[in-house]
Amino acid sequence: MTLLNSFNNKRLSKGPFLLVLVFMLNLFSTNGAASIESNSEYFVSIKSEIDNKNNSKKKKKKKSNKSNKSNNASAVSSNLIFAPNSIKAGSSGSCLIHLNNPTDDTLHFVIFPDMPFGWKLVNNNDVTIVLPNSKKTVALMLVPSNLSKVGLQRISFDFVDAENDIIIEEEVMIDIKENRRITLREVLGNRNLRKGGNGLPLKYRVYNAGNVPEIYWVKTEKKKTVYTIYPGDTIYHDVKVQLPARTNLKNYYDVFEIQILKEVDAEFVEEKSQRLTTSITLLSSGVSKPVSRFSIPLTTSTGLAILNNSANTNYSFTESINLAVPNKKQTQLTKVNLQLFSNNGGTSNQTRLDGNVVFIKKNRKSTLTATAGAGSSRGYFFFRIPNGMFSSGLELSGKDYSASGNISQKLPQFAAQDSIQGLRQLFLSRKLSERFNFSTHHFLADYTNDGSDFTNVSSLNYVTKKVRIENSIITHKEASEVFRPSQLALNNKIQVRTKNNSIRITSFLSGENFNRGSENMRFIEYDLSKTINNFSFRLSQELFNQSPLFTQVSNIARDQLNLSSNYNRDKFKGNVSMNRFTLANTIGLKENKTMNESYKGDLSYLLGKGSQVSMNIMTSNQETSINNSIDAVVSSRLIGLQYSSPMLNRNSITIGANSLNTNQQEIINTQGIIKRKINRKSTISLEANYRYNTNNPALDILQTKAEFSYRFNRTSVKLGTNISRLGNGLINANGLVNLTKTFAIARRDTLNFKQLDGIILDDSGNPISNVVMTINNHLIITDDQGEFYVHDIVENKVIIEIEKSTLPFGVNTYEGNSIEVLLLKEKNKIRIKTYKSAEIVGSSNIERTGLFRGALPIYANYYAVLTSLEDAEERHYTQLDDSGNFKLSGIDPGKWNLSVTCAAKSNGGWLLKQNNFELEIKSGNIIKQELLFSDKAPNLKIQKGLYVPNN
Repeated sequence: MTLLNSFNNKRLSKGPFLLVLVFMLNLFSTNGAASIESNSEYFVSIKSEIDNKNNSKKKKKKKSNKSNKSNNASAVSSNLIFAPNSIKAGSSGSCLIHLNNPTDDTLHFVIFPDMPFGWKLVNNNDVTIVLPNSKKTVALMLVPSNLSKVGLQRISFDFVDAENDIIIEEEVMIDIKENRRITLREVLGNRNLRKGGNGLPLKYRVYNAGNVPEIYWVKTEKKKTVYTIYPGDTIYHDVKVQLPARTNLKNYYDVFEIQILKEVDAEFVEEKSQRLTTSITLLSSGVSKPVSRFSIPLTTSTGLAILNNSANTNYSFTESINLAVPNKKQTQLTKVNLQLFSNNGGTSNQTRLDGNVVFIKKNRKSTLTATAGAGSSRGYFFFRIPNGMFSSGLELSGKDYSASGNISQKLPQFAAQDSIQGLRQLFLSRKLSERFNFSTHHFLADYTNDGSDFTNVSSLNYVTKKVRIENSIITHKEASEVFRPSQLALNNKIQVRTKNNSIRITSFLSGENFNRGSENMRFIEYDLSKTINNFSFRLSQELFNQSPLFTQVSNIARDQLNLSSNYNRDKFKGNVSMNRFTLANTIGLKENKTMNESYKGDLSYLLGKGSQVSMNIMTSNQETSINNSIDAVVSSRLIGLQYSSPMLNRNSITIGANSLNTNQQEIINTQGIIKRKINRKSTISLEANYRYNTNNPALDILQTKAEFSYRFNRTSVKLGTNISRLGNGLINANGLVNLTKTFAIARRDTLNFKQLDGIILDDSGNPISNVVMTINNHLIITDDQGEFYVHDIVENKVIIEIEKSTLPFGVNTYEGNSIEVLLLKEKNKIRIKTYKSAEIVGSSNIERTGLFRGALPIYANYYAVLTSLEDAEERHYTQLDDSGNFKLSGIDPGKWNLSVTCAAKSNGGWLLKQNNFELEIKSGNIIKQELLFSDKAPNLKIQKGLYVPNN
């Protein structure tokens, strides 16, 4: 082994040494003194050489191959095919070497490289096999380290086949290029700073990871000092951050910046700068009691618009009020949302009041919600819930359930707009398991002159991360009827989603008496989408068929097909879509059919700094037929261009133009918008639009719009005007005013806050500062006296979560890192005591009697196990190293038992005189424990001068 190491380190001359090595290897294997594994009995080395850096042909430097056999082994040769002229430090390069075996033996070569310090041969452990009378090309991958010296470097390879006594040598000369690399790092890891404290120390490390010396100076240092750092060297710079206690900052960013210099004409000039930013969280040592009042936000918005033309003047007035009233515990919330609308646009003045009131009460496991006001219930495509209904309802929800009831009644002013006058609903849902949930929805609808209908929708859902399956059974009948199977409907939904794909299929099928005025309803829909890199594709279709009962309309069919694709890459976005909609119905003896097809393309390109240019193209064709005879065809084409820029330097510009061509007319529309930010509070915008009709100038429209907005404190004002002039000379003008104001209604506090004051001490009674903890959702840090306080606690208990990484190394609290504190009084105090963990350092000695002479115990067979006498489940264990040493750290104070056991079947005849120790460990102790091994094993037998230990 010593000879092999010497060979690998190239400490001896190669020629004679390699022959001696081969001879000794053969002798060693012949005598049977040791066996050599298949991968280690062959040794190969290649040395490749490039004679000159500028020699592009890379001629091989020939060497005499050596052999001790007479079977033409000396004819084995190598040829350098390729080697790189240069390699950048830290990169890789490959050498190609051609091996020629003209002999009748199979050769097994192992590589022995001779490389500069820090270099690595990736495939050094490979065995190269060259078959008889064949050739083989070997690729050797070299990786010089980042610190490799600049200039020409010599690398040699020896291919050695020990069995056939063959040695081939090749050399290469490779030029290492300059590698400049400086890295910055903050090493202490402190990221919490107490406001007004003594400051936070930071230590920045500057490391030269290149292969040339660098010169720099630190910009953030008050004194300008120039530093020289050599390859592989490190320089540390200490920084202290300190901020006043009154600062309002929550985070502070410390910037460490260096300026790297280079020499030009015997002078050093600045080349480039390099910086590292460290984010620091600013904390205080406590939270004071809040001011004994809080505010309720009330927002009002008033709008007035006036429209004037040559005929008359119209107005519209809107007023909205939003109010949210919580309690201090945030367990109750009352929300009020009201809107008042008034206008004279019709034959008479119209006024409408809309809105709702919501009350929410929460406890630990459920939430109760009460609502009253405008209805917002969700309907289905087969059952529509009309607008203009006054609703009131209750909902109780928890983690796995929800139950709600709702009563709705149509308001008198909307009574003539829909036949449904009243509606009662009940909704229940329950989570059955992690993937299954059940829901049921009941409707009882009251009609004006036709009794009541009862509808039930019951669904069972299966939901995973990628799959959702919903199966619903629906019944619909008149309340006075007995249920019949023909009043049943089935609705099924299947949806599968992956990262780049989506599939959704929906179907609906009803019986002939399911719905009022309908024999049956059939509906099917599918939606497919696929994404590949920057391209996405989507296909969807909806098919609907209904056969009404009344004789005027005997059939309704609807077919809608959508196809779209998107392409997004860098600054370019493109979209192409196709839509086809077909509606057919039969009225009496007439079969009416309307089909609309449209094709659309959108392209946009980002020009930089937020500017964008876009183009829109669309063509559509609508065809109407009666009894399969075309009645009318309307086609149109649209093309538009637009340019927009963001609000840079307070300005934002948008300009555009489009052309619309239909069967009847051709229209060209131009538009321009400019917005200017006057200051932080006010903005003005101007917009102009001109619509030109080439067929009828009387329909031309010129429209201008101006708007001004101003914000201050909690008030927002918006003023605007809009003037339109038609081609026939008619002028329309309108103006608008909108005022939004948020008030803060003060309310006295009815809560009694509790206070908690605490201190953290070490095992000697000294305070521990800069310990970070979370109390009552506050992140705080102990001051220089180890104290902290929280005075805004409402609950009767709090949990103190201590950030263990901020405690001194090896220090723990007796109560753990999560401490629950009961607050039985208004003012409470807590003292948190800590201790320092102990460690056991073990060593081994030998007591010899001469039996084993120079032999040593196999220490790695022994394990040290430390078990607490107070808690048998608390253990520490480790393995002895090759020298018999061990170390156990992080041990809590108390009584422990140390046991050392042998894991092997045989201890080689060695006796551990004592393997059990009872220890009493105190805070911060470092206990040294000695193990004594003796060769006086009781199971030792002596046979004819040989010492044979029993297993």
